[in-house]
Amino acid sequence: MNTMIALQVDPLNSLNLKSDTTLRISQEAQKRGAKLFAYTPNQLAYNQGSLSTKGCSLQFDNQGHLIQGETETLNLASVDFVLIRQNPPFDKTYLSNTLLLDHLPTAVRALNNPKGLRIVSEKLFTLGFPDFIPPTLVTTDCQQAIDFINLYKQVILKPLYEYGGKGILTLHDQDPNNQAVLELYADIYPEGFMVQKYLPEVKQGDKRIVLINGHPVGAFLRQPQDNQIRSNLRVGGTALRTELTTRDYEICEALAPFLKQWGLYLVGLDVIGNCLTEVNVTSPTGFVTLEELYGINAAAIFWEDLGV
Repeated sequence: MNTMIALQVDPLNSLNLKSDTTLRISQEAQKRGAKLFAYTPNQLAYNQGSLSTKGCSLQFDNQGHLIQGETETLNLASVDFVLIRQNPPFDKTYLSNTLLLDHLPTAVRALNNPKGLRIVSEKLFTLGFPDFIPPTLVTTDCQQAIDFINLYKQVILKPLYEYGGKGILTLHDQDPNNQAVLELYADIYPEGFMVQKYLPEVKQGDKRIVLINGHPVGAFLRQPQDNQIRSNLRVGGTALRTELTTRDYEICEALAPFLKQWGLYLVGLDVIGNCLTEVNVTSPTGFVTLEELYGINAAAIFWEDLGV
C-alpha cells in the first residue's frame, strides 16, 4: 500500500512553490509513491476518540505545479505520517493543536512530535546549554533589561515566540529611548522577552544548520543586508555557502540526545560566531537552499531515514 501523509500547513496559496521546504518534502514523498493530503490547523477536530480534518488531496504535476483535490474529510487514523508544518508563533491555537494531535493512534507518526513541540521553546530551550549561548537575560522587568544593556553596551532584544526575525531590535547603552522602547516591548510581549549580548559576527551572517534525526545534513550562512541586524531570508538576507566548524559539531552533539528523546526529527539550529541563538522546531526551513548551494537533497535524506 502507498504511504499516506497528512500535511498540517498554512493555506497552500500562501506557500512559495520555489522555496518552501514543506512543498519540497512533499514533492519528494510523491516521487516515492506516497499520497498527500493537506489541511490547515483550524480544520482539525476531535470527536468521540476520533481525530479528523477537512482538507484536500495534493499532487504535483510534471512541471512542479500544485494540483488540489476537492474538499473532503479525512480520519487521521488512516495515515502513516502527520507533518506539522504551519508557521509560528507558538500561541494558544498552536498549543491546542498539539494537544489534539496527542490523540493520534500510536501507528501514526507525527513529525515533529507534538509533545516535543510543547517542551522545546525555540528560544528558551537554548538556556539549557549555557556554555553555547551568549550572555542572556530573560525577563519582564524593564530595569533589569536596562542594567543588562549598561553592562554589555550593545544588545539584541527578542520576543520569545515570534519567528522569521519579527520584533528583533538592537539597543545601545547611550540611546535615551531605551526605557521607552522596553516599556512598549513589555506591553506587546507580556510573557517576557530575551536580551542578549550583541555578537559582532552577526555582520557576516548567522549560520543555519539543518538536522535530520539529530544529524547535521548541511548548513548555510544567512548574510544580512547592509546596515541590518536580521539575516533571515524572508527579510532580505542572502544565503551563502559555509562549513561546519568543530564548535558547530559540538553544539549538534550536545543537543542531539534531547531532540531525539522528544521526537524532534527535523530541526534548524541558528549559530552566530561560536554561539547558539535559536533551536527551530516548529517548521524549520532550508531544504531548497541546501539543494541550490550544494546539491544536497535533504528531502530524500528525510524520507530515506524514515523508510519511505
